[in-house]
Amino acid sequence: MPDTLLTPSGNPDSATRHTATDILVLGSGLAGLRAAWAAREGAPHLRVTVACLKSAPSGSSFTNRNNALGVQLLDTEPRQSAFCHEAIALGRPGFVNKKLVEILASESQDRVREMEALGLRLRRNPDGSLARFPGCGSHDPRAAIFHDLNGAFNQYRIKTDSCGVDFSIGTEILGIVTDAGAARGAWGWDAGESAFTAVRARAVILALGGPAPLFARHQAGGANPGLSLGLLADAGVKTANEPFLQFMWGREDASFLNPASLLAPGHGLRMPDGSRLDAGEALGPTLPKLRALRLAHCPAFHHQPQAALDRLLLHGLHQDGFARVETPNGVIKAGLYAHAGNGGSVVDEHGQTSLPGLFAIGECATGMHGANRLGGAMVLATQVFGRRAGLAAARYAAGADLMDASLFRNWCDESTRQCGAMGNGRRTRQAIGRDLSRYALFGGTPGDRRGLEDFRTRLTGLVRLPDRRTRLAALTALLVSRPTDDPFQYTP
Repeated sequence: MPDTLLTPSGNPDSATRHTATDILVLGSGLAGLRAAWAAREGAPHLRVTVACLKSAPSGSSFTNRNNALGVQLLDTEPRQSAFCHEAIALGRPGFVNKKLVEILASESQDRVREMEALGLRLRRNPDGSLARFPGCGSHDPRAAIFHDLNGAFNQYRIKTDSCGVDFSIGTEILGIVTDAGAARGAWGWDAGESAFTAVRARAVILALGGPAPLFARHQAGGANPGLSLGLLADAGVKTANEPFLQFMWGREDASFLNPASLLAPGHGLRMPDGSRLDAGEALGPTLPKLRALRLAHCPAFHHQPQAALDRLLLHGLHQDGFARVETPNGVIKAGLYAHAGNGGSVVDEHGQTSLPGLFAIGECATGMHGANRLGGAMVLATQVFGRRAGLAAARYAAGADLMDASLFRNWCDESTRQCGAMGNGRRTRQAIGRDLSRYALFGGTPGDRRGLEDFRTRLTGLVRLPDRRTRLAALTALLVSRPTDDPFQYTP
């Protein structure tokens, strides 16, 4: 019998459960579900399978702290033009593809109206008009906001189900299968079955989220191991902007703090050596302007003048990873949390990576933003490039063959044999997370370049370990911990 979705194939004695589909989507966030929907509509005669860890809402798309997301709605030419100008300027010095930014702008209105048609409700003013807000990094109120992310997930799931998309729940993806210079499927670990599983496919779409969950302190959504950059590196895919993560300041419970408010006149840092550093004395007459700039965005922005405020707070971090800010109302403990990644695979206008047959979207792709991104641009990118990648994968899969079942089985079995026991490496990965949150915050923790160098040396050894998760975590950490050499520093 020919291979079909979730139909075992190959040697029944193999330790790995083998199945096959036509288009394999890895991840079930906003990007992955939009891609699956598009792929199914683009090629209704082909099977589309979404492989994910959970059937419930997960990832930064559907499980963020605020139960709300913003999306850029660019429904006029002036709004599109302003968005492109701001996005490209904010993306420097990272890699930005102007063509991808322009595609985001030109397709924004159609994709947002599509979201409304699904049942997502955008916030309205009392008079019924659409409420608009400036996204982080912009003073122009273009972005719309929708709430109830659980409801949003359900609407996307209903849509994909109605299209005939299949779901494979419970798989943690650990590798992309490649053969003859193309992606041919993926393999991973099913904790529920305590077994490896592998899926042959004609095309693969990577939508597994970004690297923030690797950090000991992070604000990313659940069910994302944070290994996507490692998966891309392991498959030899070209990537960019990897060390440009979004970081947010927060209290010990991770509730948001803006450095502009923390470093108000009269406030000071109690330094680790017990001395006090006044914000005004530290930054002098530039403090008011820097505070005004920093108030306009929640995440720290790389290579922007106001980053000096973030660097000042980083200089005040104590051993526990929190700065002590003394205010007239008491001491505030502030730590820096990894939030989302701006780096990922370099893709074309259809989400195609440098590896034929592999498409990347969401936090797994970059170029539509660079070192920083405007608020609401990532949600927009999930829809614009999720749709584009799904349609492109459908076209690609229609002309591609499945990898020979015997060769695929041998490829995967060899990979799983090299993994060792799947329970190994937990403490090592926890140590990677602690060191990322100690040495690799916001392009490299100030004043500890030697610590970062030693950490990266340790990582080069860890990538050679047999434990698969540890190897992928180390590969990812090597990419995100590269110093960004930001010129806007606080210098004591």
